Amino acid sequence: MQFPKLRTIAAVIFFAVLTGCANAPKLSQEVPVIVNGAPITRAEVERAAKALIAKSNTAQPVTPEIMKQVTETAVNQLVAAELLYQAASRLEVKDLDRKVSERMAQSRARYPSQAAYEQAQKSVNMTEKEIRIAVGKDIVIDSMIEGVFLPKAVVSDVEIQNFYQDNKERLFRGAGFEEVKGQVAEFLKQAKVRKAVADFVEQLRGKAKIEKV
Repeated sequence: MQFPKLRTIAAVIFFAVLTGCANAPKLSQEVPVIVNGAPITRAEVERAAKALIAKSNTAQPVTPEIMKQVTETAVNQLVAAELLYQAASRLEVKDLDRKVSERMAQSRARYPSQAAYEQAQKSVNMTEKEIRIAVGKDIVIDSMIEGVFLPKAVVSDVEIQNFYQDNKERLFRGAGFEEVKGQVAEFLKQAKVRKAVADFVEQLRGKAKIEKV
């Protein structure tokens, strides 16, 4: 059995740029959300919503009501990502430029050609610079999660054993405990990290100034 690897809240919105600007932003139809002075644009919301719809792989028609719900989810995720970035930016990330270049190279390598990559870039209506900014912020968030939250997510042998027993037939189809122990431990560890990050985001929300149109 394969368990999903930990992803930041920003992962599903990898191509959403969370950029700031020199002048204080003002709420408008083009800037529907401001988080502690940092703007989230309508284009970012639309990109994030589009990514969520694509990820759902549903054949169900996207009705206005569904689109409204998806947009609300996209806004919540963008706000969470911005709050995490603002908190994470207080921590030092060594060799950030190099890490950004490496991650972008890895992303580019997934495409069969440079033309295919450029077409994907065009489909999200973003420049190389904007994508680089987004990747950098994602790395900063990842660094905080890996450095602050991951070390605190301790999973006991009892937790691993209990999860295995509770899900032996449904998830493991008779596989022995030793065969899946490592996977279960990693899954439970990541679940604890996700919960800790979600709780942290809620704490940040409580202290943040979040303005919406």
